[in-house]
Amino acid sequence: MTARTKVQPSTGPWRIVGPRSDGKTFIKTDTENLAIAALSFSDNKRGQANAWLIAAAPDLLDALEGVLEWHSDHGEFLSGGELAVVRAAIAKARGGA
Repeated sequence: MTARTKVQPSTGPWRIVGPRSDGKTFIKTDTENLAIAALSFSDNKRGQANAWLIAAAPDLLDALEGVLEWHSDHGEFLSGGELAVVRAAIAKARGGA
């Protein structure tokens, strides 16, 4: 198995730019105007939903990490199954799963 290097993602918030006349939509950082992703899709409704999800990723990760921290500080808040889902989602977002 190859060891993964921990790299920090671009900081959020991220925003949607487009679609442009060529059909491309970009996800960019607010602070540095860096392109995070370039999307081109044939199904505009599904593509737009995917763009919203990608743009929300930094906020979703922050929210999950906040839930995990709150759970750690206050004890029983999440069931074992819910806690596993939160931890798995954070790991996936951090490149771990």
